[in-house]
Amino acid sequence: MLGTLLGGAIGDVIGHVIKAPFIRAKQSRGKMRAALRVEWGSHDGLTTAWRRGNVRIRPGFLEFRGHEIRVLSVSDAARSPAVGEWLQVHTDSQIYSVATPSARLLWAVPGPQSAWALSRLTHPCRQEPHAADES
Repeated sequence: MLGTLLGGAIGDVIGHVIKAPFIRAKQSRGKMRAALRVEWGSHDGLTTAWRRGNVRIRPGFLEFRGHEIRVLSVSDAARSPAVGEWLQVHTDSQIYSVATPSARLLWAVPGPQSAWALSRLTHPCRQEPHAADES
């Protein structure tokens, strides 16, 4: 009984120390903690190694460590981190493939914030008229 209580308390502390800072979002300013890496191609400020930090999200763009990333598309299907990625991204992250003009990136988004992040990235602030709509 004491072991169970002690184990639960230690698990809670570890969860708050490791998990909470990584998934804490600054949603009111369009920011969140996430991780990015290059899958293929090249992009300023990123390599093939996971890099964690604050990501500012706005329609069509991610801003990470002073670099603006133009997003052409994001995969519909996300995957969970592989065992070898657990130390680089949080274990409950959803990993999305992101196409940019010069690279394909992997974007690890904390699971509880995936819907918010994708919505913010793809939802336009205003709608531009399509050429076919203009008379």
